[in-house]
Amino acid sequence: MGVYVVDVGGASLKHGAATAATYSVTDNYVRMTAKAHAIQIRRPVERGYVVNWTLQGDLLQEILPPGRDNTFLVTTPVFTPEKLLAAQDEVAFEEFQYDTYASVIPQAVVPREPVACVVDLGFSCTYIVPVIEGVAQLEAVRRLNVGGKLMTNYLKECVSYRQWNMMDSFELIDEVKQAVCRCAMDFPAQMRAFADKSATVLQWALPDFVHTKRGPERAAARYDTGIAASALIWSDFATAVEQITVPEVLFHPSDIGLDQAGLAEGIADAIAACPEYSQGLMYQNIQLIGGTSQLPQLLERLSQELRPLVPGHFALGISRATDPIGAVWNGCKTFATTEQFAQHLVTKAEYLEHGSNLCRDRFQQYR
Repeated sequence: MGVYVVDVGGASLKHGAATAATYSVTDNYVRMTAKAHAIQIRRPVERGYVVNWTLQGDLLQEILPPGRDNTFLVTTPVFTPEKLLAAQDEVAFEEFQYDTYASVIPQAVVPREPVACVVDLGFSCTYIVPVIEGVAQLEAVRRLNVGGKLMTNYLKECVSYRQWNMMDSFELIDEVKQAVCRCAMDFPAQMRAFADKSATVLQWALPDFVHTKRGPERAAARYDTGIAASALIWSDFATAVEQITVPEVLFHPSDIGLDQAGLAEGIADAIAACPEYSQGLMYQNIQLIGGTSQLPQLLERLSQELRPLVPGHFALGISRATDPIGAVWNGCKTFATTEQFAQHLVTKAEYLEHGSNLCRDRFQQYR
């Protein structure tokens, strides 16, 4: 019997057999129009939760192996509403006809150490999940409604207000964000540098969707395309303060009107809610995962912001997973080989007899 692992993310699905060396990545959305310059995207995930299991099931249909004689292991965000959990169970057993099925909180399977604080900077939001002996401490979980999607939308608004209307170009602006945005080590000083024009302003060339499909920085584009610069008419826009103001939302959500604490304050509050004996170990083992964790200088800035909030007798250790995007999938792969995995499986016969209530009880440790 094989185990097929799916990490459901707002931007993509990370999936593959538990025996595979690595995972595959599939976009977790459908395109509503074929227009290259204005792509409308429909996603099954909203605010971090799968709210449209009809669409999600259609997307999973393309990647999942046959259900018979296979086990389906899927990730489910913490605090998912009961109705959505029941819909997930129904899809696993009734639509895909899996013989056995299990669900886990994604952050709970990441740590290799007994005590850790996992910070998942994902597409839809950021979860701060303290984990002790593989069990997520639900009373200490904190959520920050800032993720990759919000930052890309914020950058879209900034660019559209000041230069070109890019409100229908999510993928292009997301590409720009990944290429030019960085966390500022001294935000006021760097803002002053942009004001007095001593900081670098990056020009970004918009693709024409004839010669180019991507939008690299203008200087690089003239050489990478293999086309003479004089043969092209470039439309480009500048990224100045946006390079640092967009990631700054992680540390100061109030800058854009979100009434929430920043990332450093959220981590300190989550660890403070854990048993006292574990707090020192958690501060030493803060693990960052998720695509947004790859922002340049994020580790250094987070350490700078968090150190004043940590008791002086505690050491502070922050690390990024070797593969931030696949960290959860790799954790699920490891979990599938443990003795505990068999204890959390629900068979189709058990589901037909007891319904979703059995799944809630069986997966309780990870919900």
